[in-house]
Amino acid sequence: MPVASAIFLVLSLALAVLFGAQTNAWAWGPALLPLMLAMVAAMAALIKQPSRMLHVGMVILGGLTVVWFGMRAIQSPVEELAHADLLLLGTAFAGFVSVLAIQECRKASAVLTGGIAALLVANLLVMVIQLMHPGYAPLIDKLPKPDTITGFFGHYNYAANYLLVSSLWLLGQAWQGKSRSLKVGLGLLGTLGMVAIYWTKSRGGWLAAIVALACFGLLILIEAKRNKAKWFPLAAIALPFAALILMGILISGWQEIQAARSDDGSGDVSGILDNTVRLNYLGIAVSTMLGHTLLGGGSQSYSWECFQHWDRTTHSGYYTKPEFVHNEWLQAATDYGLIGFLLVLALMATVAISAILRVCFEPKITSTSERPVLRLAGLAALLGTLAHTNFSFLFHLMPGSLLLGMCLAASCQWHRKDKPEPAVQHGQRGVLAFVTLMVLLVVSPLAWKGTRLMMVMWPSQLSPDREARAAERSRALDEGLDIWPQAKLHLKRAYLRHDLANAAQDEATRRLLMEKAIADYAAAGKLHPYLPEPAINRAILLSRLGRDTEAEEAFANTIRLQGGMETIFRGHYLYAGHLFGLGQRNFAAKDPASALAHLERAAEQIELAHFWDAEGRQLEIDIHESLGLAHELNNKPQQALKSYTHAATIHYGSGRRVHLRSALLQAELANRQLLAREPAKALGLFLEAKQSVAKSGGQLPANIAPEKRAEFVRMLDEQIRRLKEIGIEAR
Repeated sequence: MPVASAIFLVLSLALAVLFGAQTNAWAWGPALLPLMLAMVAAMAALIKQPSRMLHVGMVILGGLTVVWFGMRAIQSPVEELAHADLLLLGTAFAGFVSVLAIQECRKASAVLTGGIAALLVANLLVMVIQLMHPGYAPLIDKLPKPDTITGFFGHYNYAANYLLVSSLWLLGQAWQGKSRSLKVGLGLLGTLGMVAIYWTKSRGGWLAAIVALACFGLLILIEAKRNKAKWFPLAAIALPFAALILMGILISGWQEIQAARSDDGSGDVSGILDNTVRLNYLGIAVSTMLGHTLLGGGSQSYSWECFQHWDRTTHSGYYTKPEFVHNEWLQAATDYGLIGFLLVLALMATVAISAILRVCFEPKITSTSERPVLRLAGLAALLGTLAHTNFSFLFHLMPGSLLLGMCLAASCQWHRKDKPEPAVQHGQRGVLAFVTLMVLLVVSPLAWKGTRLMMVMWPSQLSPDREARAAERSRALDEGLDIWPQAKLHLKRAYLRHDLANAAQDEATRRLLMEKAIADYAAAGKLHPYLPEPAINRAILLSRLGRDTEAEEAFANTIRLQGGMETIFRGHYLYAGHLFGLGQRNFAAKDPASALAHLERAAEQIELAHFWDAEGRQLEIDIHESLGLAHELNNKPQQALKSYTHAATIHYGSGRRVHLRSALLQAELANRQLLAREPAKALGLFLEAKQSVAKSGGQLPANIAPEKRAEFVRMLDEQIRRLKEIGIEAR
């Protein structure tokens, strides 16, 4: 049974690396099915064989952690995110149980090591191809950057984590193996894998590699001291020099990586330490956690709660939605509360400390057959990975979660002569068997759904050759939503229909596609009621269809959901544009009172908006110019002049054409003063109008022809001349 478990685990790891390094939970389906088989086979082997199993405290902490995270995931408000976290939890547990059984059988361990080595060779070959042919991506549509060197992965952090664990796994086998040729081969391959982490240009991955190598070296020294190895005194003397060398490698590697990633080619390490984006994530995570300190907000709740705590003045503008904290420790605290955080911390600390104590104080090992060959490498990889998780969300993708479970099991490997009491063994097996059954019942149906969905979605949505027609993509999404309804899939289909509506030539087709897109946006919002994307896109289409009441409700919902993330979702900006459009329609309908009401609200919204582009600046100018016209039509000349002046002077005078509207209104007010027999006031207004004309710089507002401007200027000059000739002084 352990051999069968190893075969299925290798297959699962390969599928996870090839297809599962993404946050779409359904893409993990093909890898989860063999993983469940590996877990069942491993559990059957653990029940039969008299293994050493685990420390009691570890079992208790592990059981409490699984129960807490599982319970809070089930209670989470967004079902598909709860499913994702449950699958990740099940993945880690299945990887843990599988390795727990595999490491008890030499044949199974050889199968697993061979599979890891073969997969690492394949990934390194792809990285070599990417070095020679930048932009090469064998299994994904495209890489984030053409010069990315990540193998099968689409992101450098995921690639670095995979390389770290796989390479250390092989180095551990090489260090304590019996065959010289095998030791050399695995050692060389493991070393190449560690070096390849530099190619990924992952700063966190490079730190993790140095931490893991340092831990691996220290553990080897501790074991050598315990076993009274002859070379230990010399190695102990060299230890400080090795530490300095590793520190130098860390800093120089960071400098070179930073230089390669920066636009100006500078390799300043301070650029790593001054990463304000991640600091913002951490600060917001703390604010989010304080809202539900003990229990947390539920599965991946940070992905929407962070919007409410984002402050543009404090955290600056940001243009990418921060779905994760980029720190797994704080992610656990925000999603699963202080209880979840402390459980994870206690579990990891217990595993690490107990493993270190066993390395320090176990009896001397005289036979290589008795050595726990995976423990040193597993613990070093675990500590390196935990260091890396301070900068990335590695455990929220299936490969990272699976590798975590494998590292935990390897760290728990016992000396082969250690055997607990039978009662303890039975209790531990009972706990593991119960959790295995629960994981199987929860994960298997979702894994089957995910596999079916992956088969439907891959050709048109994910593969590198996805130049599919819109009809094929739509058909795949239709089938996918029948298999497993997801907010992300509804959004994909809505975006597709939205784009088709924009490109449609006839009005009937356009309206039909817009209505279908609106329905998809509504369905996405129902499945994930905290997402601003469905609300804002639905509002845009409702506005275009003239369904104004529904559009305003959708805009208001967007503004509520987006919190401080105006830079991404632009709820205030788009709502201002909608209200501006209503104001223009009111003008056309000769309804200045309604126009004034809508344009006043538009002015309020545009002041809360965030934009940098010329289109946004022009909209703000147009809103205030139209607001001035509305005030003028509603016989509020002073408010009109205030709006005109604001429109003309904002954005460094980009709207100075509006000064001409001020001039026209000032001339009209001057004429009223003449009728009221106030020539001094009239002259003052005429002079102000002349100044406003000069400020306009020859630019013309809409619907004012050059001839009208010239005639108006002549009229001003004539009026000013006449009043001055009769001795009037401006007031």
